Amino acid sequence: MNASNPGGARGFTLIEVMIVVVVVAILAAIAFPSYREYVLRTNRAVGKSMLTQVADRQEQFFAANKSYSNSLAQLGFPANPANPASPFFVDRRGQSAAAIGDGVIYRVSLVATNFTFTVTADPVNRQLDDTRCTQFTINERGQRTATGTATDCW
Repeated sequence: MNASNPGGARGFTLIEVMIVVVVVAILAAIAFPSYREYVLRTNRAVGKSMLTQVADRQEQFFAANKSYSNSLAQLGFPANPANPASPFFVDRRGQSAAAIGDGVIYRVSLVATNFTFTVTADPVNRQLDDTRCTQFTINERGQRTATGTATDCW
């Protein structure tokens, strides 16, 4: 039997536990911002993919009708068919929806004439935290633009 530990019980000292807590806190402080940036970057890819899909459908519509559509509903997206200017929303999985809800990351809108169009993806909900690449657009010429602090969004 040990005189300094008469019952023979073993355990961690408060100092050892505090050291572990500090190490875990440091690791979390480093890992969380990296994870958050990864999520935002992945969401950007989803938004850009949806814009490309809308542009592709516009080109198919133009080939069949000799003019671009001014209605996302006419292109097969869940926008309000009674209002040609109505947008639709995209969630993290790339699914489109007619209304904003939890998990929605972009609002997709269309401005079109017979021979031109511009499709825009504006961030909503948690994607608003993305200051590097905020708004994405693509037009009938395939020109892609983005706003934000980064220069390599597309």
